Amino acid sequence: MTLTVENKLFEKGKNYDVSLKINDLQRFIGLQGTLKLENTEGVEIVGLSSDNLKNFDETNFYLKNPQQVAFSWNDFADKTFAAGDAVLTLKIHANETIELSKILTLNSDIVAAEAINQSGEARPIQLKFTKPSAKLPVFTAEPNPFLTETTVKFDLDTEGSIQYAVFDESGKQLFARKEIFKRGANVLTLTAREIGWQAAGFYFLKIETADGVQVLKLQKL
Repeated sequence: MTLTVENKLFEKGKNYDVSLKINDLQRFIGLQGTLKLENTEGVEIVGLSSDNLKNFDETNFYLKNPQQVAFSWNDFADKTFAAGDAVLTLKIHANETIELSKILTLNSDIVAAEAINQSGEARPIQLKFTKPSAKLPVFTAEPNPFLTETTVKFDLDTEGSIQYAVFDESGKQLFARKEIFKRGANVLTLTAREIGWQAAGFYFLKIETADGVQVLKLQKL
């Protein structure tokens, strides 16, 4: 069984809650293992909690030292966990700036790292680090519907390039361009003359940024 952890950069002097999540649909009545921070003395474990493991409290974990904690939980009522459920939350204090994936491990040093099913069978568990969730800019078009032009508004966390293209309902590309936009509030005005809009109907604006792709549905009157 795999527990996923979103990788992040710890900043010196800050506290963090690190969620260990179920990777896919799972059923088990017991979960245990040892979490350890390696290659660091400046990052410390200050606690462990769970909102999804019934009655999980301070009796379910043993903090051996600031870099190592063992946990053990069981509940004879078989429970199904969905993908994305956070089964454990590791509470961290960072006294140095360092990337989480370089220090956090799950092993069997104190307690065997395993999940127990209703039949009493033990399955090994492991950690998998995922990339931080990208925060996509929010694009809005006003007015929409429109007669001759519409303005797309959006905010960027950093200056960057955006590629955008307009398609008609058949999928034919009418217009495409790539531009550099500044950090902060931006506007992009699309006019019928520039884009080549003629007939009334629905069109699609495809916007590609470094964080992903979004599509706005536009209506020309």
